Amino acid sequence: MGDVYVEVGDVKGKVDNKYLSNAQAGLKAAVTEAVNKAKSGMTTVKPGGGKGIRVSVMVKSLAQDGNDVSCSLIGVLQQLPGKEPFTPSASASGEGKVAGKIDAVAGDCVKKAAADMLAKVGPSIAGSQAAPAATGTAASKSPLIYIAPADVSYPDDAKDVEKDLKDKAKAAVIEKMKQTFGQNPKRFTLDSNAFKQGSGMPAHVLHVKVDKFVFDPTTKEVVATVKAAIADYPSDNIRVMAVGATSKGSGFTRPPREADKMQVIRDAAQSMTEKAIKWLLDTYP
Repeated sequence: MGDVYVEVGDVKGKVDNKYLSNAQAGLKAAVTEAVNKAKSGMTTVKPGGGKGIRVSVMVKSLAQDGNDVSCSLIGVLQQLPGKEPFTPSASASGEGKVAGKIDAVAGDCVKKAAADMLAKVGPSIAGSQAAPAATGTAASKSPLIYIAPADVSYPDDAKDVEKDLKDKAKAAVIEKMKQTFGQNPKRFTLDSNAFKQGSGMPAHVLHVKVDKFVFDPTTKEVVATVKAAIADYPSDNIRVMAVGATSKGSGFTRPPREADKMQVIRDAAQSMTEKAIKWLLDTYP
């Protein structure tokens, strides 16, 4: 059986609304840390069938206790996708205490109590026959492809690139790559917490090079050429040497504005990313 998918649910109960977002973040952090422990038997990679366990909590108390903040909660566990109740073998309850004022550490206290609860119920979740996740068992693999953070560089001899635009162009390329991959959340994730070695989830990194990014006053064009090598992650074995695209902005009667230049580099980055996506989807249909 593969690792069991765990989904972060809701925080309800005796939580003041002004602490609710921090309490929700605390629950998410506790689940993420529990899943990422070695041999946890759990994963945050959602399988194709959607089976798993949803972890919500009901806060019984969250209050200032002298110089500390104390809290207690009970877990509300549901089987996915139907949301039938899931009853673990251990008590789904947790307590926490952290030093500080409640305005600053309410989320930390909920995180500690949720971690206490997950330490008790984690083995039951991992051993649940009701929620086997598709994470690379003999029969199936995760439908997601993890894309590790890309690095963007220029050739050593790129003397024609305006120095003050280099960092901005790198940021624009990465921004457009993230947006383009993000358009298909059922097949791609850029969340590092989603990738676990040995899960069967394919993972890659794009090594991107801006080959050209200039304004040519003779042709009145802004030209951007972006290329990428697709490598396995984390081994960094190159799978595809060059996936590239060139974009142009033309008709400039005067030096273009920075915004115009940025749009051209984004267009080239999007086209390059779309080609990389096609290779990835062809490789992992």
